[in-house]
Amino acid sequence: ISNCFNVGKFSSVGRFSGEAAGILAINKGTTTISNCYSIHEVELKTGNGQGIVGSNSGTVTINKCYYLKSTNIPFAISGQEDDPLAVTALTTTSEITSEILNANISTIEHEDEWKAWKAGEKGYPVFE
Repeated sequence: ISNCFNVGKFSSVGRFSGEAAGILAINKGTTTISNCYSIHEVELKTGNGQGIVGSNSGTVTINKCYYLKSTNIPFAISGQEDDPLAVTALTTTSEITSEILNANISTIEHEDEWKAWKAGEKGYPVFE
């Protein structure tokens, strides 16, 4: 999963409510998430939401991702302390910019075509 984002507010209730997350709710396999961000609000009946990955019983590798940390969103991945070399916990949405996201794209085929993040109307980056 790469070059994606999640913005908004969501609610989660019921059996899986503690597994709500910004990018991937449940991971059971081997997943790599790169150059993504999530600046969402979460309302849960039980448990906490997570910035990037909710329930994780597999292997997740995160590279240069960002999430808006709050009381209800304590970590990037459920049950794991954040690796500061892989993920950044934002305190405000203005900390993530299109310049940062475009700079993270490198060594991929057609690199210049992928550097298409731009400033969105609401102040956060969007992908063209």
